[in-house]
Amino acid sequence: VWNARSGECLLTLSGHAHRVTACAWSPDGQRLLSGSDDKSLRVWDTGSGECLLTLSGHTDTVTACAWSPDGQRLLSGSFDNSLRVWDAASGQCSWSGHLFPEGQTASIDEVHGRVLQASPEAWRWLGWRWTDPATGQLRLLPAESFGPLPA
Repeated sequence: VWNARSGECLLTLSGHAHRVTACAWSPDGQRLLSGSDDKSLRVWDTGSGECLLTLSGHTDTVTACAWSPDGQRLLSGSFDNSLRVWDAASGQCSWSGHLFPEGQTASIDEVHGRVLQASPEAWRWLGWRWTDPATGQLRLLPAESFGPLPA
């Protein structure tokens, strides 16, 4: 964080594993949001430089981030062709919008694990999210492995 008038470095924030690609001030100026090539976002306290939250869910570089005007939500965009809305207090992803090949789209209610909207052929890119109990890693299983979606 730099003083625009003097050019003095006021605060250095460290924590991302790769380069930072996007930043945004909170509406009250007390927090910063950063996005990175490491596929994560971080919320920082501007007074102490402490990382308050790390947000994970994108599968590629985070290219854009913003705060809602009331400071309650965060928005991120990524090279993974998704937008995500996050709760600024908990860091929980509440909504995601996806752009798939051939112009297919889907909107997901991340809290309840529901598809809110999907274009006719989007099912080919949607999948089941499953945490492997042996490794603790999230896996995405293609929907077609479970048969066609109900009409």
